[in-house]
Order: sequence, then structure tokens, then C-alpha cells
Amino acid sequence: MSPKTKNFFGAAQFEAMKKGSVLVNTARGGLIDEEALLSALDAGKLHGVGLDVYPDEPRINPKLFDHPNATLLPHMGTE
Repeated sequence: MSPKTKNFFGAAQFEAMKKGSVLVNTARGGLIDEEALLSALDAGKLHGVGLDVYPDEPRINPKLFDHPNATLLPHMGTE
């Protein structure tokens, strides 16, 4: 992760997506702006999200745990 790619996918990218899209991220957690992701989920712009990487691993934002349209898996590459 570099400063150029941190939060690379944010509000503008979510807005450009088709309503009801599903996002899956298995690359790097910091690529996605987590607050923009949660906003897109809450607004219904995203139908769902599947994640196995998180910006602050091993900590995971509790809002993601509570969101009914989020599927969270452990990142198998961590110790």
C-alpha cells in the first residue's frame, strides 16, 4: 500500500457504480475508503460487500460486523 493507493476507491467511485452492485475486495484493505463504503451500503447504492482484507487488520470496524449486507471473512494471509 502506498500513499497513492490509500483510500483509492472512495465516494466518487461508489457513486459511479450501478445501484445494487456488489463489491468484493481480497486485495488490500486500505484501497477502499471504509466510511464511503459504509455510506454506499447504507444508501442502498451497494447491495452488498464481501471482504477478507481490512484497513487496520486485525481490527475490523464494528459497523461492518453489524451491517446485514456485509460478508466478512478472515484474511488468510495474516498470522
